[in-house]
Amino acid sequence: MTRKPIRLTDLFRYYRALPHQNAALQELEAQILKVAPEVFDRNQEWYGTWSSAVQSKDYGPAVQIIKEFEGCHLNAYLCPAGVPTIGYGNTRYPGGTRVKLGDSVSQKRAEEMLLMEIDRTAEKLRESVPYWEQMSVNQKSALISFAFNLGAYFYGSSNFKTISGVLASKEWKHVPSAMLLYRNPGTHFEAGLLRRRKAEGALWSR
Repeated sequence: MTRKPIRLTDLFRYYRALPHQNAALQELEAQILKVAPEVFDRNQEWYGTWSSAVQSKDYGPAVQIIKEFEGCHLNAYLCPAGVPTIGYGNTRYPGGTRVKLGDSVSQKRAEEMLLMEIDRTAEKLRESVPYWEQMSVNQKSALISFAFNLGAYFYGSSNFKTISGVLASKEWKHVPSAMLLYRNPGTHFEAGLLRRRKAEGALWSR
Protein backbone atom coordinates (compact mmCIF):
# COMPACT_ATOMS: atom_id res chain seq x y z
CA MET A 1 0.00 0.00 0.00
CA THR A 2 1.34 3.42 -0.95
CA ARG A 3 1.83 5.74 2.03
CA LYS A 4 -0.01 9.02 1.85
CA PRO A 5 1.47 11.28 4.57
CA ILE A 6 -0.66 14.01 6.10
CA ARG A 7 0.38 17.08 8.05
CA LEU A 8 -1.29 18.31 11.22
CA THR A 9 -1.74 21.70 9.60
CA ASP A 10 -3.89 20.00 6.96
CA LEU A 11 -6.10 18.51 9.67
CA PHE A 12 -6.59 21.73 11.59
CA ARG A 13 -7.23 23.76 8.48
CA TYR A 14 -10.62 22.06 8.18
CA TYR A 15 -11.27 21.49 11.89
CA ARG A 16 -14.73 22.66 12.98
CA ALA A 17 -15.20 20.53 16.13
CA LEU A 18 -17.61 18.25 14.26
CA PRO A 19 -18.36 14.87 15.89
CA HIS A 20 -16.45 12.83 13.31
CA GLN A 21 -13.46 15.18 13.55
CA ASN A 22 -13.37 14.90 17.33
CA ALA A 23 -13.60 11.12 17.07
CA ALA A 24 -10.69 11.05 14.59
CA LEU A 25 -8.54 13.22 16.87
CA GLN A 26 -9.25 10.92 19.81
CA GLU A 27 -8.15 7.93 17.70
CA LEU A 28 -5.00 9.77 16.66
CA GLU A 29 -4.24 10.72 20.27
CA ALA A 30 -4.68 7.11 21.39
CA GLN A 31 -2.24 5.89 18.73
CA ILE A 32 0.38 8.48 19.69
CA LEU A 33 0.02 7.65 23.39
CA LYS A 34 0.81 4.01 22.66
CA VAL A 35 4.21 4.77 21.16
CA ALA A 36 5.23 8.16 22.61
CA PRO A 37 3.12 9.24 25.61
CA GLU A 38 5.63 11.96 26.53
CA VAL A 39 4.63 13.91 23.41
CA PHE A 40 1.56 15.27 25.24
CA ASP A 41 3.47 16.43 28.32
CA ARG A 42 2.95 20.15 28.97
CA ASN A 43 6.71 20.45 29.47
CA GLN A 44 7.30 19.70 25.80
CA GLU A 45 8.78 22.57 23.83
CA TRP A 46 6.02 22.48 21.19
CA TYR A 47 3.37 23.09 23.87
CA GLY A 48 5.21 26.11 25.22
CA THR A 49 5.41 27.55 21.70
CA TRP A 50 1.72 26.81 21.06
CA SER A 51 0.57 28.36 24.35
CA SER A 52 2.80 31.39 23.98
CA ALA A 53 1.51 32.21 20.52
CA VAL A 54 -2.14 31.68 21.42
CA GLN A 55 -2.28 33.34 24.80
CA SER A 56 -0.27 36.42 23.97
CA LYS A 57 -2.81 37.11 21.24
CA ASP A 58 -6.09 35.95 22.80
CA TYR A 59 -5.58 36.76 26.48
CA GLY A 60 -3.13 39.63 26.36
CA PRO A 61 -5.07 41.63 28.99
CA ALA A 62 -4.87 38.65 31.38
CA VAL A 63 -1.11 38.41 30.86
CA GLN A 64 -0.70 42.12 31.66
CA ILE A 65 -2.84 42.21 34.79
CA ILE A 66 -1.37 39.00 36.22
CA LYS A 67 2.17 40.23 35.63
CA GLU A 68 1.33 43.51 37.34
CA PHE A 69 -0.02 41.94 40.52
CA GLU A 70 2.04 38.76 40.75
CA GLY A 71 5.45 40.17 39.88
CA CYS A 72 8.20 37.84 38.68
CA HIS A 73 10.54 35.88 40.95
CA LEU A 74 13.17 33.73 39.28
CA ASN A 75 14.09 32.15 42.61
CA ALA A 76 11.49 30.27 44.65
CA TYR A 77 10.11 32.10 47.68
CA LEU A 78 7.32 31.66 50.21
CA CYS A 79 4.18 33.52 49.18
CA PRO A 80 2.07 35.26 51.89
CA ALA A 81 0.14 32.00 52.30
CA GLY A 82 3.40 30.17 53.04
CA VAL A 83 3.51 28.18 49.79
CA PRO A 84 6.75 27.89 47.74
CA THR A 85 6.20 29.98 44.60
CA ILE A 86 8.23 30.87 41.52
CA GLY A 87 7.92 32.90 38.32
CA TYR A 88 4.62 34.76 38.05
CA GLY A 89 2.88 33.13 41.00
CA ASN A 90 3.37 29.49 39.99
CA THR A 91 3.17 27.00 42.87
CA ARG A 92 3.49 24.04 40.51
CA TYR A 93 5.41 23.41 37.32
CA PRO A 94 3.46 22.63 34.11
CA GLY A 95 3.97 18.89 34.65
CA GLY A 96 2.35 19.11 38.11
CA THR A 97 5.47 18.97 40.29
CA ARG A 98 5.32 21.33 43.27
CA VAL A 99 7.74 24.22 43.44
CA LYS A 100 10.23 23.92 46.32
CA LEU A 101 12.52 26.42 47.98
CA GLY A 102 15.91 26.51 46.28
CA ASP A 103 14.40 26.18 42.78
CA SER A 104 15.20 28.77 40.11
CA VAL A 105 14.05 29.42 36.54
CA SER A 106 15.10 31.66 33.66
CA GLN A 107 13.02 34.66 32.61
CA LYS A 108 12.07 32.83 29.42
CA ARG A 109 10.90 29.81 31.40
CA ALA A 110 8.91 32.03 33.77
CA GLU A 111 7.14 33.59 30.78
CA GLU A 112 6.38 30.16 29.29
CA MET A 113 5.04 28.87 32.60
CA LEU A 114 2.77 31.90 32.97
CA LEU A 115 1.29 31.38 29.52
CA MET A 116 0.81 27.67 30.12
CA GLU A 117 -0.97 28.37 33.41
CA ILE A 118 -3.19 30.96 31.74
CA ASP A 119 -4.01 28.37 29.08
CA ARG A 120 -4.87 25.79 31.74
CA THR A 121 -6.96 28.28 33.72
CA ALA A 122 -8.83 29.46 30.62
CA GLU A 123 -9.64 25.87 29.66
CA LYS A 124 -11.07 25.13 33.13
CA LEU A 125 -13.18 28.27 32.98
CA ARG A 126 -14.37 27.44 29.47
CA GLU A 127 -15.55 24.07 30.76
CA SER A 128 -17.28 25.41 33.88
CA VAL A 129 -18.42 29.02 33.50
CA PRO A 130 -21.72 29.59 31.64
CA TYR A 131 -21.73 31.82 28.56
CA TRP A 132 -17.92 31.76 28.34
CA GLU A 133 -17.93 31.84 24.56
CA GLN A 134 -20.17 34.90 24.58
CA MET A 135 -17.74 36.93 26.69
CA SER A 136 -15.33 39.49 25.28
CA VAL A 137 -11.56 39.00 25.53
CA ASN A 138 -11.49 41.56 28.36
CA GLN A 139 -14.21 39.75 30.30
CA LYS A 140 -12.48 36.39 29.87
CA SER A 141 -9.15 37.94 30.86
CA ALA A 142 -10.64 39.47 34.02
CA LEU A 143 -11.99 36.06 35.09
CA ILE A 144 -8.67 34.38 34.22
CA SER A 145 -6.83 36.80 36.53
CA PHE A 146 -9.45 36.25 39.25
CA ALA A 147 -9.12 32.47 38.90
CA PHE A 148 -5.33 32.60 38.62
CA ASN A 149 -5.32 34.23 42.06
CA LEU A 150 -8.15 32.30 43.73
CA GLY A 151 -8.24 28.96 41.91
CA ALA A 152 -9.40 27.74 38.51
CA TYR A 153 -12.23 25.73 40.09
CA PHE A 154 -13.88 28.64 41.89
CA TYR A 155 -17.11 28.56 39.88
CA GLY A 156 -19.89 26.74 41.73
CA SER A 157 -17.93 26.16 44.93
CA SER A 158 -19.46 27.01 48.30
CA ASN A 159 -17.04 29.86 48.92
CA PHE A 160 -17.91 31.62 45.69
CA LYS A 161 -21.72 31.61 45.68
CA THR A 162 -22.16 35.29 44.85
CA ILE A 163 -19.97 35.49 41.76
CA SER A 164 -21.12 32.03 40.63
CA GLY A 165 -24.75 33.17 40.88
CA VAL A 166 -24.07 36.38 38.95
CA LEU A 167 -22.32 34.47 36.18
CA ALA A 168 -24.99 31.76 36.08
CA SER A 169 -27.78 34.31 35.64
CA LYS A 170 -25.73 36.36 33.16
CA GLU A 171 -25.97 39.49 35.32
CA TRP A 172 -22.72 40.68 33.86
CA LYS A 173 -23.02 44.28 35.06
CA HIS A 174 -22.78 42.95 38.64
CA VAL A 175 -19.57 40.96 38.10
CA PRO A 176 -17.20 43.78 39.18
CA SER A 177 -19.05 44.35 42.46
CA ALA A 178 -19.19 40.59 43.05
CA MET A 179 -15.42 40.36 42.54
CA LEU A 180 -14.87 42.93 45.28
CA LEU A 181 -16.26 40.51 47.87
CA TYR A 182 -13.26 38.20 47.44
CA ARG A 183 -10.50 40.21 49.10
CA ASN A 184 -10.05 38.52 52.51
CA PRO A 185 -11.58 41.38 54.56
CA GLY A 186 -9.84 42.13 57.82
CA THR A 187 -6.53 40.49 56.87
CA HIS A 188 -3.24 42.08 55.91
CA PHE A 189 -3.88 40.76 52.36
CA GLU A 190 -6.99 42.92 51.93
CA ALA A 191 -5.45 46.12 50.57
CA GLY A 192 -3.52 44.34 47.81
CA LEU A 193 -6.41 42.07 46.91
CA LEU A 194 -8.80 45.03 46.82
CA ARG A 195 -6.56 46.77 44.28
CA ARG A 196 -6.48 43.62 42.18
CA ARG A 197 -10.24 43.07 42.34
CA LYS A 198 -10.82 46.69 41.26
CA ALA A 199 -8.42 46.28 38.35
CA GLU A 200 -10.15 43.05 37.30
CA GLY A 201 -13.55 44.72 37.56
CA ALA A 202 -12.37 47.65 35.46
CA LEU A 203 -11.01 45.27 32.84
CA TRP A 204 -14.30 43.37 32.80
CA SER A 205 -16.22 46.61 32.17
CA ARG A 206 -14.09 47.87 29.27
